Amino acid sequence: MRDQRRHFHQQLEDLEQQIQDMGMAAEDLVESAVRAVSEDEARLCDEVIAGDDVVDGYYFAIERQILSVFALQTPVALKMLAAARDAFARRDVRLCRHLTVMDASIDHLNRGMLARILETSDVAMLRWGIGMHFIAREIERIGDHAVDIGEQVSYIVTGRFVEFTDASHPEVEHPEVLTRAEAPRTVA
Repeated sequence: MRDQRRHFHQQLEDLEQQIQDMGMAAEDLVESAVRAVSEDEARLCDEVIAGDDVVDGYYFAIERQILSVFALQTPVALKMLAAARDAFARRDVRLCRHLTVMDASIDHLNRGMLARILETSDVAMLRWGIGMHFIAREIERIGDHAVDIGEQVSYIVTGRFVEFTDASHPEVEHPEVLTRAEAPRTVA
């Protein structure tokens, strides 16, 4: 899973670089367009038109790569559902608990994605990225549901209900997210 996470983050960094390159190419086009108009230079107009095709090429390549990244992440969630079904069929509490490890990798892949998307200044890319974030969030929910199934299977086997994770209270699982101001106070 660690290699998969590293590969995912490398893909995100590659995408970020492509977005930066596209932004620089677009800035150059705007500068050239302004110069073409102010200098009444036909040659620059032709360069702007040709440059627009380059920016479009960046856009479509980025879109294809983002779809590819998401396509590669979906099998992780599907593998979790298969593991949850298997745990149910075999009444395997240990496998049920392992679902939380699998879910953590999906959560980690999704965490921080929105912040990266919001860094872009291209409105079309921003809209598209937010749409992709919603898709990624739904993939993450598949993992959460698989963990819920595991908890129910564990209950069937043991007769005791135990939450493997406490998603409704992230401070329990991740106390480091609390700041001093939010930390519960003890009364002396």
